[in-house]
Amino acid sequence: GYVLHGSTLAGVVRSMHEGLTDSCLRIIDTTFVPVHRDPAVASHPDRLGVVADEEGVTIQLCSPISHDGTDYAALWVDGKGLQVPRLRTGDRYHFQLSPGDLSVNAGRLHLRAGSSVPERCKLGLRCEVATHWILTISKPFKNRVLNPGKQQVVYRVAFAPLGPQVVPLGEARTLYEVTAEGSGDVQATERRKKNPKLRGPDLRVDGIGRRQLVTGVPVIGQVLWVDLGPNGMPRRVRPSILWRILGEGPVRERMGSYGPCTNKCHLCPSCQLFGMVEEREKPLLTSTTQSYRGHVRFHLARVSHVEDDVTVLVEMGQPRPGSGQFYLDNRGVSPRRAPSEDDRPLREWGSFADLDRLRSIRGRKRYHSIQPPAAGSPS
Repeated sequence: GYVLHGSTLAGVVRSMHEGLTDSCLRIIDTTFVPVHRDPAVASHPDRLGVVADEEGVTIQLCSPISHDGTDYAALWVDGKGLQVPRLRTGDRYHFQLSPGDLSVNAGRLHLRAGSSVPERCKLGLRCEVATHWILTISKPFKNRVLNPGKQQVVYRVAFAPLGPQVVPLGEARTLYEVTAEGSGDVQATERRKKNPKLRGPDLRVDGIGRRQLVTGVPVIGQVLWVDLGPNGMPRRVRPSILWRILGEGPVRERMGSYGPCTNKCHLCPSCQLFGMVEEREKPLLTSTTQSYRGHVRFHLARVSHVEDDVTVLVEMGQPRPGSGQFYLDNRGVSPRRAPSEDDRPLREWGSFADLDRLRSIRGRKRYHSIQPPAAGSPS
């Protein structure tokens, strides 16, 4: 017959008991904050930069490009006039900028059609030219092409001149690592480590060149867009203008009094019956741990007979608690102003629906199966 482990039974019974007695949420990551996609609106980072050391802790900033009293992070050049499809993010170019060849469109600095374009440097680091322009490309939207037709937009490539300023990444490095963890490139790389027969991430940009691999940590030579803080230091770095952004308000700030019990002298009904072990964030502050031994034990359960009419449960997908429209309590949300196109969508953690107060998590989530009615019984 079938055998059910005691831990499986304990989890099911405890889950039911917690709901019946309104006990704490025991199995939960109180530090969880979801990662969202950047809103698909016009974004203007402060600079481009290149990771400058083997440890990935510093970045060499590109110099801003000034035009009509405004600084721009990059110069956008029509890709059709460049040496495609041999473009590669991180390549160095020679370019003599002429102010008369510049124009501004939708907040971005463009090189006018017919102007001289950057030329690839063939000597690389051995070149003695004072200033090199760095190139970065990314996968274009579907309507951005080299030879646009109706309802299409010309594909442009971003260039910026490397400057002498090298600054530490600081907290921007940690934020990058958190947001990069779930990216497609990082996940594909991890899968390939386990199974070398799998294909690695596709770095080709059709008809244009090759982009850079998104890595779990910054690596030397990686080209990143940089948002600068008031002190001139990086507060966020990203491999593309529209990328991934960390939400706001971790679970522990959204669950009220339902956090896991941490004191053996003050336990909820479920922890009193089933026991508890204090969970702590790393690093541990002390060497002692609060714990309480439960009063019930679960042994192996043997199923001696299984009916022929077995209900097969549908395989459940991965929970997505970042979907705030389902996982957060949106009752009583009355924003103080109307949303703008620059605001995060209301479903995201940290949208302006959280301005007055952080929306709380909605509570316990359970999966259950409804047995079909027996033959001959009313439906």
